[in-house]
This record gives sequence, structure tokens and C-alpha cells, in this order.
Amino acid sequence: MYTRLTTALVLALFITACGGGRNGEPPTNVLAAAPADSVVQPGNVLPGATSDSPPAGVPDQRSVAEAPVPDGVDPGVFELLRTELLRILDERSVDSRQASFTPYGTANQIDDLTLTGSGPYRLTWTYRNIGDYDFNGQVNVSDLTPIGVYFGMSESDPLWPLACTADGDGNGLITVSDITPLGQNFGGTIVGYQVWGTDQREGEWNFLGNATVETNLRKNALRPRFVIQLSTLDYTYLGLWPYDNSDDEGWWSNTATLGQSEPRYIVGMRSIWDAGS
Repeated sequence: MYTRLTTALVLALFITACGGGRNGEPPTNVLAAAPADSVVQPGNVLPGATSDSPPAGVPDQRSVAEAPVPDGVDPGVFELLRTELLRILDERSVDSRQASFTPYGTANQIDDLTLTGSGPYRLTWTYRNIGDYDFNGQVNVSDLTPIGVYFGMSESDPLWPLACTADGDGNGLITVSDITPLGQNFGGTIVGYQVWGTDQREGEWNFLGNATVETNLRKNALRPRFVIQLSTLDYTYLGLWPYDNSDDEGWWSNTATLGQSEPRYIVGMRSIWDAGS
């Protein structure tokens, strides 16, 4: 059994070309403290959303229709992308009152949560919010910008390590087809991930703190991920629960324990594990 000490989860002290905090410095904030009564009893299956279908509503489409042409994007290309996004949203629209939701379905589920090290320990996982091409935590009209900036590029282009963030369909090209994942997941929002721990997977799970997209996400286009450092291990098993800015609940991650978690291939990011650690 691991010695129980107060767990301090901080971002690992290194950054990527696209990550880091203000002025290029790595964030070092400690995760939010856990409330005293933050305990759940999940049994064999961790709680959370179980639907693999999109919610009925989509956000107000005026944000798309009225968006100005972003800097660095050809106006004609942007109108092409805007028209396609509006078409997809129109097909989805049943009730436009829902402003956001935690990303649904197994495609957005964290399945590569990994625990390594021997003190300090590292808890890592790949950020998954399909359609969030600019990594701001929300799938919205701003995600048209990366598609527009890199429109027409392929894997052979020297800028591909930057452009690949907009390759939503994973075909090695930036085209209008990359609008489809954006439109299908439009409104998906992740503010952060709750980190939970337990000594018995079928027993009580205890909330340890939050890792937020704004502060803890390393925004590397090839491998957008969280790298959290744990000074001690309070629990044998760790899991994640994504949350948005409402009461919506996301999918639980896989459960991580030392020596028993394996990274997995992520749909739409074919070279993700070629990018290195």
C-alpha cells in the first residue's frame, strides 16, 4: 500500500514548441484541492456519460454566420469552410438552445492514461476533444482558422507538424472534409479533467484535484497532452473525469496503475506516437 500523503500534482518541468505558460515558462500551479466529501462509489463501472450519440441541440449558428475572416486566411477559402460548417450544423440542429456539452462518445474518451516513474511519478494522457483544432477547450467557429491557414497542405509539406492539428479526418490532407469532425462535435467543451484515485477499483473513488486545459495542456500539434507530476502516490489506481462549464458529465478514462497502462493509437492523429515522449 502506498503511503498516504497530501498529493501535489504539478505540470512536469518541460515544455514543447507549442506548449508552456506565459512568456514561454512552464506552468507550475498545484491542482485545486479536493472537497472533503468528494467520494463516489462506482462499483465495477466508473460513472459518467454513456451515450455515443451527439446531444440533440447545437449552439447558435449565428456565431458561424457572423464570424469575420481571420487574419492569414483567404476570404474565398473561409467562405467555403463557413458554408460547409453551416450545412453540417443545419443537419444536426434539433434544438439550438444548448450552448455546450462535454464531448460525447468513445472517440473522445481518454484511453491512454498512463502512470510511470518511481517518485516523482508522471501521469500523462492525450487531450481528446475532436474538432478542437486550436486547443482552446471548445469546438467552435475559431477552429475554422487552422483549417483555413493550412488549407491544401499535405504530409509532405514542411509545415505539416503545425498543420496536422487541423487534419480532423486523419487522411494526411487539409481539405474541406476536415470540417465534418468539427461540425459533428461543434459545442464540445472541456474545461479540464478531474483526477480521481482509489485503492480498490470496485470501491470508493476520491477526488484529488483538477487539471485544466487553460493551464496544464501542452499544445503540441502532433501530440496535445497533459503531463502531470505527482510527488507521491496516495492511491493505487487513478482515473480522469472530463468536465465542461455546465453540469454535463463526460466519459471516464481508462484506469491507470504503475506498470499496467499502455498508450493506444488515436484516431485522426496517425503519427501521434512517432512524435516521441
